Amino acid sequence: MGMMLYFLFQRERDANLSDERDLKKVYDEVEARMRYRGFIIMELEQMFGNRVVHEALTPLRLCQEQDMQKMDFLREMGAARCYFAF
Repeated sequence: MGMMLYFLFQRERDANLSDERDLKKVYDEVEARMRYRGFIIMELEQMFGNRVVHEALTPLRLCQEQDMQKMDFLREMGAARCYFAF
């Protein structure tokens, strides 16, 4: 009985570690995408100065804001997962 419980908990632990790696991978991808869009916005503002039409940058800023919200959600999921893992 003891070995059966050991293997059951070991399998669950391995699944949790795999989920944590997947969550971190998605978080890193979203963070990289958000930073990339931020650099694009910054470069366009530096390149064109005040001539940049703010309406043209609005979709990029909106996508960047959505990525920030997604990062917050992923961070909360990770915290909740750690809370319920034990």
